[in-house]
Order: sequence, then C-alpha cells, then structure tokens
Amino acid sequence: MDIGTKIKRLRENKNIPQTALANKLGIAQNTLGLIENGDTKKIDFLLMDKICKIFEVDLNYFIDESKYRQVNKPKATGYLAETQNIQLSDKVTEQLNNLIKDKDLVILELKEIIKQQKEIIKKLSK
Repeated sequence: MDIGTKIKRLRENKNIPQTALANKLGIAQNTLGLIENGDTKKIDFLLMDKICKIFEVDLNYFIDESKYRQVNKPKATGYLAETQNIQLSDKVTEQLNNLIKDKDLVILELKEIIKQQKEIIKKLSK
C-alpha cells in the first residue's frame, strides 16, 4: 500500500474531511488529493512529520517493509532500499542540514552551561 493510500485511510478512519486535513497541514486540498491518489510521488519530509503527529503514527508506518531490508551493521539506524533509490530534494536536504546545525548549536550552549555550573560548584566547594 502506498503512502497516499495510507494517509487517506488514516483520514477516513478519523472521519476528517479532506479540506480539514489539508488546512491542518497547510496545503491545498487539491495537493492532498493528489497525494492520496498517488499522483504525487514526492512528499516533503516536514509534511510527513505533520501527518505523523496529527495521526499519532510513527514514520515507519508509511514504510513498505517489502521494499526495504533492515541494515544489520553496528550503529546502523535505518533501512536500505533494495528495489529503488531514495533521493531527497534539495529543499529537504537543506531543511535537514538546518535541523542538524540547530541541534549542534543547542549542544554547544548546553556544554557552556555545564562548564559554568562546574565552575560554580568548584567555587562553592572551596
């Protein structure tokens, strides 16, 4: 079953009209219709994240296990496509890179806070 069909089934099971879901997702109803009918093959990663949150499902719900095999190597965290290539659009790649940069900034800020806390503890213990 393709992604569009799964989205349509989730929507229908929750009795959400297509217009209402499209509004929640911030897309046109026509766009959602194209996705549900399988006429749109590329779906933005952030849009998929919104769909997962609305329907409270994991992204793995949309993965067709028959087309993928689990990577069984140490530290592997994903799937390898056996029958097709997965290509991310430039926009999705840019969005993911920005998320990584934001995460790295947060880590740096937290390290600085930890350093400051250690200095305070060191001063207090004297």
